[in-house]
Amino acid sequence: MEFLAKSAYYAATGVSGLVISFFFLSALFSPRPGGHSGREIVVALVAGAVGYGLLYLGIRLGHQQHQWLAGLGVAVAAPAVAGAVLFFGLMAFGKVHWQ
Repeated sequence: MEFLAKSAYYAATGVSGLVISFFFLSALFSPRPGGHSGREIVVALVAGAVGYGLLYLGIRLGHQQHQWLAGLGVAVAAPAVAGAVLFFGLMAFGKVHWQ
């Protein structure tokens, strides 16, 4: 059972890290045709930082403290929380066009 928990933990941490890294780096380095405002970029960077922080917590729980299922839960929740921060941040600080 421990082998399955470790495997799921490392797989989820890797996939979550790739997803968060993609969105963080695309917000940081993407060209901005059409006028993305600075607020949208800052919200995306903050959401990425929140995701990285949760991944760090998941690594501390899983890899360092050997609480594999708790680390798995945090690793799975990290992209969801980062996405929620991105969504609500854009709703709060971005210009929303309801068309």
